[in-house]
Amino acid sequence: MSHPLVPDNRLLARRPGRPTLLLALLAVLALVAGLFAAVNTAATPAHAAGKTAKVTIAKVTAKAAKVTVRGKVTLPSKVKGKKFTNTAKNRKQVRVALTLQDSAGKKQTFTAKITKNRSYSASKTTKLTGKLTVVAQTKIRGKNSGKKVTKKNAVTVAAASVTIGSVTLANERDVTVAGRVTLPAALKNTAANRKKVTVAVTLTDYTNAKESFTATIDASRKYTVKKTTALSGPVTVTAQARVSGKASGSAAKRTNAVSVETDIPAGARKLEGLFRFDPGQDDASGKTWGTYFRMIGGTGLPFTNDDSPARDKTYTLLRPGTDGGLSTTEYQEPPEPAFDGELRPDGFRPGNALANRITQPQKFFGVGFSISTAPFDAQSKSDFGTDVPSPLPEIYEKDGKLYGQVTGWTASWNGSWFNQGSPKPEGTPAGWPATPLTGTYDPATKHYTLHWTSRIYGGAFQGAWGHWYLEGTFEPAAEED
Repeated sequence: MSHPLVPDNRLLARRPGRPTLLLALLAVLALVAGLFAAVNTAATPAHAAGKTAKVTIAKVTAKAAKVTVRGKVTLPSKVKGKKFTNTAKNRKQVRVALTLQDSAGKKQTFTAKITKNRSYSASKTTKLTGKLTVVAQTKIRGKNSGKKVTKKNAVTVAAASVTIGSVTLANERDVTVAGRVTLPAALKNTAANRKKVTVAVTLTDYTNAKESFTATIDASRKYTVKKTTALSGPVTVTAQARVSGKASGSAAKRTNAVSVETDIPAGARKLEGLFRFDPGQDDASGKTWGTYFRMIGGTGLPFTNDDSPARDKTYTLLRPGTDGGLSTTEYQEPPEPAFDGELRPDGFRPGNALANRITQPQKFFGVGFSISTAPFDAQSKSDFGTDVPSPLPEIYEKDGKLYGQVTGWTASWNGSWFNQGSPKPEGTPAGWPATPLTGTYDPATKHYTLHWTSRIYGGAFQGAWGHWYLEGTFEPAAEED
């Protein structure tokens, strides 16, 4: 006999539909509970599934230097184990830490509060310029919550910009550069702000020698500056705006803006005698002086000569030859033969140069080279079979400055001849440019410097430039007045 409180299995067996209905009812109740939970979750999206917040960066804009960042925060479900709902009290504990960062890594930070719908909007007038990256991090009660979000190159804030309007040359060496500056977004055009802005102007010649000077701007943001240059030949001008001493924006460039020529001025006196060389030297600080040679590539970068005794291998230090230097009273011709290699059947004799009156032979890419002067240009004879006259070097002095020509200055290297004079000999092919010879002279001590740059024609270094720098003491052939 069955217990009165326990269903009789026999009775259940006689009512097969009842357990099935009960199970179906339980399934319906579970489905309703699940739908309610889903609806409840959808109705409260303020909470993240986890225990940390989530932040987004929806939009970043810039008006002049004012950057505005907008986004939204999803709150965590709990903070320190306690439920964290979207209430006014809890929202006061939430901040979004925002960081602006430029390409150089400089940063500015500010914070934003969230609204009832958990959105945020905050603005910052920034001193940063260029493309800025924005980083957002949610903080609750002063501590980070969730991962930071980064938006790279989110906005661009205008930096200063500069133009080169004109470059003019007067009185042979007075270079005037004029242009205009657009102020960075953070600076209004006030007298106080204009004092913060300068323009760094640089002149560069083919030897990569540079001269720099600074210009200020006026109320119209224009600048004009004049420089008496010691450079010669084609000169490239660059201008860089600077704000509070730091570069702002891109530099402007005018390639070969002017060509500085140096004709011999009236009243200059001719220096006849020997320009004795000081040997080339350098020190650990990077200073180089005396007599040296540099080869400059077409891009303006110097060649490296591993055979040079200098610390900086872009300088080939030279030593005076048996005559002691360059004569303006006689030719200093090379010996015959001029190279130490074996004479080939085609008449070509490679090898190290043997000329040693002006300079001692110096290794360049493993082969000795040297300098000579002669009545006829050796390269024209060698390359074209023509006799092109080459005058004696002529050096003139006026007011402490040197002028003149060293047309016959010729380098010999590995069986080949390279005219490296200034100017090039008359009658030589077009495309043999050279910068004018310039230099300084002290009548009291007779100390001098001479330098010029001459294009290389033919051979392995076709198109490069040879820069020659001579320094020493002038010894007159006759006693000077």
